Amino acid sequence: MRRFGLQMHIGRDGGKSKTEALFIPAPRTTSTNADRIKIVVDSTDQGYVTFNRKFTYLGSIITDDLEDSTEVRARIGKANGILNSLNNIWRSNGLSLNMKKQFYIATIVNTLLWGCESLTLRAADQKSLDVFHHKAIRHVLNISRWKQKDDRITNENLRKRLDGIALIQETLEERRLDWLGNVARQPDTNLPKRLLAAWTSRPRNNCGQKLTLRDSNAAAINRMLIYNDIPAPSKECPSKTWVPLTKEPSLWSTMIYKRRNDRLKQKSHEERKKHTQPTST
Repeated sequence: MRRFGLQMHIGRDGGKSKTEALFIPAPRTTSTNADRIKIVVDSTDQGYVTFNRKFTYLGSIITDDLEDSTEVRARIGKANGILNSLNNIWRSNGLSLNMKKQFYIATIVNTLLWGCESLTLRAADQKSLDVFHHKAIRHVLNISRWKQKDDRITNENLRKRLDGIALIQETLEERRLDWLGNVARQPDTNLPKRLLAAWTSRPRNNCGQKLTLRDSNAAAINRMLIYNDIPAPSKECPSKTWVPLTKEPSLWSTMIYKRRNDRLKQKSHEERKKHTQPTST
């Protein structure tokens, strides 16, 4: 660091350094305490840098197992705090459900899904987000968990009551696909575009595979193609099968939001049908 004219905080006399080091073990291995022994950087002054199992960088938590579960739990905790701090909005009689929905998306959903385009979520992480999403909707609507159970209100009906708000998984995939379209339209020399189709020549093991970002992207693309009545090419979803579709931004956007638009059309149709029903005399 000194060679580049930089300074960093180092620990001394048993204290922890502000500069953090993170050891990431090789695949299918775990780290030990021996791998996290402090690094002596100034032998004359006994200065050192300590290791951590996780640290926060640009608002995101990076862990030594490179999984996003810790990040998801932190996001849910932050979103829950914001949810409770906005009770004056949720309990206001002067705001429509649509306005409360927009507040909810702008605050709670954006806190949950900030930077979600690069998250690789396990099934347990997705379930945690889904559970919190419906818990938050109940809070906005002032419906207790017991009332939902006693009145047999399904989660689908719960979302309909909040002006037909989408599933958290649907919103996550919309944002991921929108980002993929933007990257796919970049010049081939741009680093994000090059990394999008990058791979390693090392063969993967036959079992115990961890979900990768590429797997998450391919799954989202395949679900979108199937919903738009386009046959999904394969589980891997090679770029040559979907990148040409992104060249026309309006077409790509229409495909991404078709599910949401169909749901809003159905909601509008149900409301019109409800208002046109003859009243009994």
